[in-house]
Amino acid sequence: MKYSQLRRGLSPEDAAAYVGSKELLRQFERAKWVKPFIRGNRLTRFDIRDLDTCIERLKAGELLSNGTAATP
Repeated sequence: MKYSQLRRGLSPEDAAAYVGSKELLRQFERAKWVKPFIRGNRLTRFDIRDLDTCIERLKAGELLSNGTAATP
């Protein structure tokens, strides 16, 4: 793994704060909009660019696959 990947990788807590809430991050995962690029026993990291893409999809008015609109 490259060092640049670690720098842009966010922990689940940081990723939730970045998108607005833990529930919104869970909804992104359930809708398969985002998944961690590292998921191990004690290490989970989300790519900040993937989170930006999810936020852009919400801004564009796209609905999550569970049928509810998420408003940040």
